[in-house]
Amino acid sequence: MTCIAVSALSHIGPNVMLTAATQPPGPVRSGPGTTVRVHPGPGRGLVQMFRNRAGGAAARRRQRPRREEFPVATALLVLDMLTDFTSGKLANPAAGQIIEPIAALTQAARERDDWLVVYGNDAHRPGDFELAVFGEHAMAGSPGAAVIDQLAPQPGDVIVPKRYYSAFTQTDLDATCRVHGISRLVVTGQHTDCCCRHTSYDAFARGIKVIAVSDATAVYEPFAAGRYQQAQDDALHYLRTYYGAEVTSTAALV
Repeated sequence: MTCIAVSALSHIGPNVMLTAATQPPGPVRSGPGTTVRVHPGPGRGLVQMFRNRAGGAAARRRQRPRREEFPVATALLVLDMLTDFTSGKLANPAAGQIIEPIAALTQAARERDDWLVVYGNDAHRPGDFELAVFGEHAMAGSPGAAVIDQLAPQPGDVIVPKRYYSAFTQTDLDATCRVHGISRLVVTGQHTDCCCRHTSYDAFARGIKVIAVSDATAVYEPFAAGRYQQAQDDALHYLRTYYGAEVTSTAALV
């Protein structure tokens, strides 16, 4: 191994190992595996500092996991499981059958470090466009706009009030997804062919993977006119076809 005596740093290459020495150096040569012997002098401390920094950076590169090794961040979104949508002004008889699956999903999500529970709740104000279609419902601050007791939010959950079908429209859900690095959105609640559908599109447009839970979502049964299951299947098919949504069950996720 060739030794080089240096008194400055200008000619030290990236693959050169630095050591201190007092003996005269041999012929000068640079390249991988070259040892540079630094004679004691005023620049020796600076050389040592750079050597320590270079070694620390290399160690951090070796320890840093590859991007694919990071866990996928997932948000469990519970849409409009409110009093007015279950037993109030827009009561949906089909809502009762999805309460238990959603409860199981929220419990499982809260036990996982890489999952976040988010509630997207109608909180309307007078004059909201949606009221012209469905009438007054889930008005902000009213009992009808409260999440039902069986699915009450817990500390650490995120509440997103909304005034449109999509939980992304003029809310902070987009910022929430960015802050938490959300890559997957698990969609539950009501209604599969309305708020779930519009929210799923906005997630898709942001590059977020959509997962629709078949037994934890429901269409509005009064609009299904005796064909509830067909309407639900059609709504899930739409999400799969146009947004690439993965349609799965509660049992597959808990």
